[in-house]
Amino acid sequence: MVIAISANAFADNTNINTKVLNHFQTQFEGASNVHWKTGESFVKASFVLNSQKMEAFYDVDGELIGTSYAVANEKLPVRAAKTIAEKYAAYQIQETIEFDNVRDGLNYYVSLVGAQSKIVLQVSAQGEVSVFKKSRI
Repeated sequence: MVIAISANAFADNTNINTKVLNHFQTQFEGASNVHWKTGESFVKASFVLNSQKMEAFYDVDGELIGTSYAVANEKLPVRAAKTIAEKYAAYQIQETIEFDNVRDGLNYYVSLVGAQSKIVLQVSAQGEVSVFKKSRI
């Protein structure tokens, strides 16, 4: 039964680098509903671990770049939450993602939607807020 679950969990891994698969299986033991996407310079695994939807990003050499998952807005540093509430009051928060980068550490990405534009803010663990991406609707 365990073998069937493991095989099913990694069913769409036919074009994924063996190093990536080995590292993923070691680092995220027990992951289920694993789906893979390959980009030019990365491989992304979307999966569920301990009832949490997550993503893991690997470079082409199979090394972990970082992990991400959705978090409650309340998880943002207080300083950042205050800045966002004051400076972006006309926007609604759509989603907050925590991204733990192996090299650069922890950052949050907050997606905002306003009447005429969408903004993604990058928030450092210290609460510094900067515009990561802005687009018109």
